[in-house]
Amino acid sequence: SGTTTLTSMKFLFILLVLCLALKSAGAKKSNGSDGTTNRNGGTVRGFFQISDVHLDTTYLASGVSFCRKPSNVTRFGGMYGRFGCDVPSSLLDSAVEQMFSIDPNPAFILFTGDSTGHNMDEEGHIEAFNSFYSSINSRFSNVSLVPSVGNNDVDPDYQFSCSDLEYQKQLEYIEKAWPKWVSKGFESAGAISVSPLKGLRILSINSVMYHFRANNTLKDPCDQFKWLELQFQLASKNNEKVYLIGHIPPIYDDFSKVNLWKRDYQDSLNVILKKYSSSIVGSFWGHQHKDQQRIIRSGKNDLMFALLMGALSPVFGNNPSIRYFTFDTNSKNITNYRDYVFDLRASNMDKSPRWRLEYDFNKAYDQNGVSTRSVKSIINDFTDPAVYSRWKGRSTAESFFNSMWADYCSIKHSYAENVKSCIEENGKYT
Repeated sequence: SGTTTLTSMKFLFILLVLCLALKSAGAKKSNGSDGTTNRNGGTVRGFFQISDVHLDTTYLASGVSFCRKPSNVTRFGGMYGRFGCDVPSSLLDSAVEQMFSIDPNPAFILFTGDSTGHNMDEEGHIEAFNSFYSSINSRFSNVSLVPSVGNNDVDPDYQFSCSDLEYQKQLEYIEKAWPKWVSKGFESAGAISVSPLKGLRILSINSVMYHFRANNTLKDPCDQFKWLELQFQLASKNNEKVYLIGHIPPIYDDFSKVNLWKRDYQDSLNVILKKYSSSIVGSFWGHQHKDQQRIIRSGKNDLMFALLMGALSPVFGNNPSIRYFTFDTNSKNITNYRDYVFDLRASNMDKSPRWRLEYDFNKAYDQNGVSTRSVKSIINDFTDPAVYSRWKGRSTAESFFNSMWADYCSIKHSYAENVKSCIEENGKYT
């Protein structure tokens, strides 16, 4: 009888240990980044965004200038780069290693433009294209990367004309340099449509041709809006959700105080977005070298959220950054994202990479996922000095605005006249 009781106790003890182990394993998976099941019955997976790499393979870690062409250069330089300079190969390789350590098997990677350094000659462009591809491919050879063409990926900067054979040659070279990423070639002068998993369509557009500095005057340059609407039609027909990505966002720029896109082109995009709003999850952009959440609006209609990604390049005095998203594989909604920053000064002093988590979106802003509603909630909370201060501190690149209402209005509205009216109504125009 005593032996039976002892055996039963041992069995119960083992059962208790197994239950605790299973509970612990479930807790470790609760933040969902590796295909774990969520409460909606779907799984949560991750993907990366990297932007404005501006790779400069000619960077020198020693010498008077510490970089090829300084811009507001500071004295803190070294093997991983320097504030005021573009990205050396060592920094790019470190970013790739950090991404791999976070998630070695992401669902995909978004690259929102500008792979090459500023003011590069043709040889520099070619070397940067090839080196960028090799570095990413060294760790993520089996992962789909969806690229966008940036203004520094074409020469002359900001100029793109469909009738110019030289630009077509540049796109053809990018196709050859990035064979896995653009395996079927660009579909409409730098645009590409990719479905990395069932039910999701990523549409990458060449937004360079819409910039206010671009020399395009055609109503629909390269017929890209026609192509974009067709892609939305197909996505809607196939019950696919859409992530829209590009380099230059269709927003009001709080640095130059103008719309980044020419008005007619922004209007054309908004017509498409309004028509297919039910298919759009959100949009992802670069170019600004700053971390911001925006709302794309037309009149009183909120069309989608636009997330601006900080840069890997420290050329404007920012610490380099990468971003890791999690999303629901059923709904395709973004459940969270985390920004990781590279402490450039400390890394150079230690001669060892120093990456750290800068912030977790949900925790930092008390949200439960990334959506147009949650972004609006953050903006509306700007009246809380603590919320605004945290947000402002993460928007690292330059801005000419220095008041809460100015930031509030520029983020909430897409058009210059609406931004200025909003600021004036609140009596805080600066």
